[in-house]
This record gives sequence, structure tokens and C-alpha cells, in this order.
Amino acid sequence: MDINIVINKLIMLLFLTLLGYIGRKKNILNDIYNKGFSVLILNFTLPCMIITSMLSTGAQIGKFQIVQILLLGFCMYGSLTLIAKFVSKAFKADDLEDGVYRFCTVFNNNIFIGFPIIQSMLGDEALFYAAVLSIANTLFMFSVGTYFMSKHKKAEKISIKKILNPGIVTSVICTILYFSGFTLPNMLKDVCEQVGNITVPLSMIVIGVSLADIPVKDVVKDIKIYIFSILRMIIIPVLFFFILSPIISDKMILHVIIITMAMPGATLCVSMATEYDSDIMLASKYVFMSTVLSIATIPLVIKIIV
Repeated sequence: MDINIVINKLIMLLFLTLLGYIGRKKNILNDIYNKGFSVLILNFTLPCMIITSMLSTGAQIGKFQIVQILLLGFCMYGSLTLIAKFVSKAFKADDLEDGVYRFCTVFNNNIFIGFPIIQSMLGDEALFYAAVLSIANTLFMFSVGTYFMSKHKKAEKISIKKILNPGIVTSVICTILYFSGFTLPNMLKDVCEQVGNITVPLSMIVIGVSLADIPVKDVVKDIKIYIFSILRMIIIPVLFFFILSPIISDKMILHVIIITMAMPGATLCVSMATEYDSDIMLASKYVFMSTVLSIATIPLVIKIIV
């Protein structure tokens, strides 16, 4: 595996974050823009990215394998959801922090960073496995993840409308269409791809804008962020590797699952924290610092498991 692919992707993310940071400091961007960007991401660009990743691939694998990976994905994210409760308590999180700690324990940057790394290391078939695994990720993110980020609003019930948001509706429809053998017409594929490609750059700009309101020393000197990053990106993936190794005989599937788990914080964490008025500062600090630290942690985890 060419480690330069990993480093280049991570550096690109950091430069995109820097654009948002500078834009906020120069008063080109503000909190109103940031809120609008977050709504745009969650309701338009992300659904298009989901459509592209699930319906535009040329790879073909058996339906049994798809079901197997989906079940493993549901078990993985279900286990992480249970672990998240104890992680939040261990860090003595308040109501706002609790949702962010739980969200970041369960979800990470499995597409923008995870996909290129998996493809370069294990090939196109493994990339398709990762895309199938992302179905479970998306379904959990827009149901459980939405609950995490909005549960601090105790007076506000989690409505069916919030659970059936564009992200989860798109994922369910795409899953059904994939099993039916549906493929996107080229024109729609191009439209979805172009719109979906906006998601990650815009998400990183949102993070940069949010970070601009935090003194740099508060980000760098936050010891809890370092500890949480090591727990989430090294300890938990390696622990799952040793637990799953005797159970999963297909090494490719095992490696896809563990490498996916070792990715840094999900860029959408900040967008969802902004959308649901959760702890935006904590979300921004973790996504930024975990991305920086992953330049060292991802190669370390890969070295342990491969």
C-alpha cells in the first residue's frame, strides 16, 4: 500500500479546513452561512453522494455476501452504539457533549478517507464491500446519530419526520434499487456525482468556520481530545480485530471492517451538531485533531492487522 495516498488525502482535508478558518477570520463567512451550508449538506449533497456510492459502482458481488456484510455492519454499529454510552460517561460529558462523544464513537470518515485507502490496499472488490458496509453506517447515522445530536432538547420529541430524513430515506431506497438490479442512467449519475462531490469540501469548510471561534491553544492543548482520538482510532479498532478474527474467515471482509473503524472523525459530525444545536466546538475540535492524528494512527492500525 502506498502510504502517500493516505497522507495526501488527509493534507487535502486540512487545507479545506484552513479555507473555512480564513473565511471566518476575514468575515467572508459567518455563522449564518455555516448553518445554511449544514442544511445544504444534509438535505442535498449527502443524499447525492449516497446515491453515487451505492448505484454507480461497476463491481458485482453475490447477494449472500451483501447480506453478510450488511449484518456484520449492523452488528458493528450496534456494538459501537452500546460502547458509546460508557465512553461518554468515562469522559464525564454534559448534556451537549454527550451527543457528540456518542456520535464520534460510532461514526467516522469511512467514505472520503476510508474508500481510497481500502481501494489502494485491497482493490475494487474490497471497495465495493466498503460501500455496502456504508449502507449500515448511513442507516445508523441518520437514525441513532440524529438521536444522539438532538436528545439534549429534552422538551422536543424525536419525530418520525426527523428519523425519516433525506439521508436515511435515500439509503433505504438505494438498497432496494440495488437488489432489484437498477442502475443509474448516465445523465443522472453525472448529476448526482457532481452534487455529491461538494459534500466533503463543504463539510471541511464548515469545520474551519467553527474552529475560527476557538482559540488555537484550546484545540491543541485539549488533552481529552487526544485521549479520545487514541481510544477511538487505535484501541477500539484493534480490540475489534482480535474479537472478530476467529469469527470472520474472509480476511478481506475483516480488513475492510477494521480499516473502516480506524478512520478519523466524520466530517458530517460538525454539520449535524450545527443543525441540532449540539456542542459544535467539541465536534469541530475532534474532527480536526483526529484528522491530523490519523496521519500516524491509520498506518499503525494497518501495520497491526495486515
